[in-house]
Amino acid sequence: MCRAREIVPGTSIAATALSPTPIRVYFQDSSNGVREFSHSWAGWTGGTSHDIRFQAKPRSPLAVMEWVEGDKTRHIRIYALDKQNIIHEQCWDRSKGWHQGSLTSKAIVPASFSKLATTLWLGRSDLRVYYQRDDQRIQEHRYSSGTGWTLGATMGALLDTKPYKGTNIASIGWGTPGRSFIRNYVQDEDNAIWEHSSESSWSSLRLVGAVGKPYTPLAAVTWSDGKHGRRHIHLYSLDMDNQIQEYCYEGHDWHGGSLTSKKIQTAPYSNLSAIYWDSKIRVYFQSVDNGTIAEYCTDYGSEWFPGDVLSATPAGFKAIDTNGATYPVGWLPWIEDLKSWQTYDPSTIDAVGVLVGFIDGKLIGEDLKNQNAMILKPNTIGNSYA
Repeated sequence: MCRAREIVPGTSIAATALSPTPIRVYFQDSSNGVREFSHSWAGWTGGTSHDIRFQAKPRSPLAVMEWVEGDKTRHIRIYALDKQNIIHEQCWDRSKGWHQGSLTSKAIVPASFSKLATTLWLGRSDLRVYYQRDDQRIQEHRYSSGTGWTLGATMGALLDTKPYKGTNIASIGWGTPGRSFIRNYVQDEDNAIWEHSSESSWSSLRLVGAVGKPYTPLAAVTWSDGKHGRRHIHLYSLDMDNQIQEYCYEGHDWHGGSLTSKKIQTAPYSNLSAIYWDSKIRVYFQSVDNGTIAEYCTDYGSEWFPGDVLSATPAGFKAIDTNGATYPVGWLPWIEDLKSWQTYDPSTIDAVGVLVGFIDGKLIGEDLKNQNAMILKPNTIGNSYA
């Protein structure tokens, strides 16, 4: 039905979810557009050329944050690098829809090898964006409703080493306005994973036993155990065999997580993204078979299980099922729009249809009564198609 090559091999993956709103997964397509998949109880939608939110530089890093204001108004912020290597902010707000954010106008230029991460501080709209400088240090830009975007903290130096040039960055935040916390994770030049902590003036701590392949992707989620108030952090990376590794912190020491034992194989170029909401975890990666975005899941502490596979349709095309086969066809939206202004009920009329597209010179029509698509053939006289 869909073509994986529309998902760029090695695309950054950025996922977000807040109950009860849908899961959203962002990726980059072959035209450098940043597309959106959306999931609700009805299943997955999106991933088409109609779901491009903005353009970014080729193989741009992506980071996303979503939150809900006190009046239950939802907000989304996506961060990427444009063709000039400037941090671009794309926003969704109910009152404006999709629009460019104010961080773009700051013209922040990270190192050419920089990745991006984002999280919330104090909840609400106090945002943090992290990127790598030319000296390999991790820099913060911060946003608050009172001051707008300002330069923030610089992460502390790693002991006797440096982060990789181009290290991935994973960022998580939690707390209340009176007591808030941020953790950032990076990889050093010896492949070890380090943690920066906001409450220790951004000093660094090497995670014992946490080692990834060089330039491993990093993703992290956090939540609080409602019963005991215990903080949980789960960190995801790839090992030398491109299998997903899970490291867990449950309030004391770090230890290996159960996902590691599943030996989930990813494409060698895969990135990672992870989300936690409503006692569920989802980890997203590019699959080893065809580069589609795959999902691994756990619900309420259950065993990990494979989830859905997300594929993207080619730009300007749409999948049509005809005669038991599926084709990506050139889509003609101005003809398809006939359905929106027709004044009759097509389900009551036999042999009424619309032209919806074409493939290899063949016309595709849809029978409106039965909503079946078919390849149209010329009649015996040769003056029409049916």
